[in-house]
Amino acid sequence: MGNRKVELKKDCHIFLNMHYFASFQIREDSSMVEQVPFKHLVPGSSPGLPSFCFAKTSVAKRLHSLGSNAVWIPVISRLTFVRRIPHFEPMLIYPAIDLLAGKVVRLEQGKKEACTVYSSDPVAFAKQWKAEGAQILHVVDLDGAFEGKPGNLDSIRSIVQSIQIPVQLGGGMRTEENVENAFKAGVSRVVIGTRAVESLEFLAALVKRWGGEKIAVGIDAKEGKVAVKGWTEASTVDVLDLAQKVQDLGVKTVIYTDIATDGMFTGPNYPALQKLQSVFVHDIIASGGVATVDHIRKLRQMGNLHGAIVGKALYDKKVSLAEILA
Repeated sequence: MGNRKVELKKDCHIFLNMHYFASFQIREDSSMVEQVPFKHLVPGSSPGLPSFCFAKTSVAKRLHSLGSNAVWIPVISRLTFVRRIPHFEPMLIYPAIDLLAGKVVRLEQGKKEACTVYSSDPVAFAKQWKAEGAQILHVVDLDGAFEGKPGNLDSIRSIVQSIQIPVQLGGGMRTEENVENAFKAGVSRVVIGTRAVESLEFLAALVKRWGGEKIAVGIDAKEGKVAVKGWTEASTVDVLDLAQKVQDLGVKTVIYTDIATDGMFTGPNYPALQKLQSVFVHDIIASGGVATVDHIRKLRQMGNLHGAIVGKALYDKKVSLAEILA
């Protein structure tokens, strides 16, 4: 549709009748102060009311709701009134393939002793999800998560070679060599978990080398704190603090997993996701608890969620991929 630009002037009422535009400019007098892509306008966390904030924290930190369709936006040193803008980018569904000793498994709440084995042929499941409409896969090397080094790269390489869609990989990505080997195996993005908590310097080096689009951070949460090493250990790191720090380093994607709901079919932790949205303004992928079409519908209604990971519900046939994608 091209770039539709809207001038925002001091105390000016802007009525946005179009739903789709690429960017708009913030101007003061005749000079452009900032150009803001549409994707950088994201939901805030005011309960029951729409609010938005700009990704550029130097321009604005938060938007506070004043009514059902309006928010005041602090821009530089002034306030501008803007109507609510609908979010239109579709939320991606990430079918999950969790690998343990080469087998496709699912764990309840990340517990190794609560393991269900579904297949010894991960490639077959990758092809199945692709055939049913998946546009991307989320693969977890559980051996890597528990042991600290990848244990299923051969299977992952076979998965990548068997399908023509991107594969996102997490588990055991704790050294630069492990990350490099994952990319050599053909994955499109790697997810850093434990090491992001242990060393922001390590994460910054990865972002510098590979770029913020290819390095994601997995935030596995339990009671507001981040769990590490395959969820076997708790840290003292606050979820929102970590999200802010990795964002400042240039990370563009966060995978948020609520451990309490993972594999339990009880639905995602929506309030926790809303809090995360108020801090992290780039792509958020929700994980844990998804079991019904209604769960997915509620996630979509939150706005600006990049994606949702669905695992055990698909394998236990609680819901089909076709139903979720419909």
